[in-house]
Amino acid sequence: AEKQVKRLQKEVDRLEDRLFNEKEKYKAICDDLDQTFAELTGY
Repeated sequence: AEKQVKRLQKEVDRLEDRLFNEKEKYKAICDDLDQTFAELTGY
């Protein structure tokens, strides 16, 4: 049972890292879109 807990914890850690990375990518895309929109509208 303890081995399974360790395996699941490792999987949770991996998924949390992946989620963090995806959130960072999403934020960068949103920032790019905001900047592009500002350029297009002349601000």
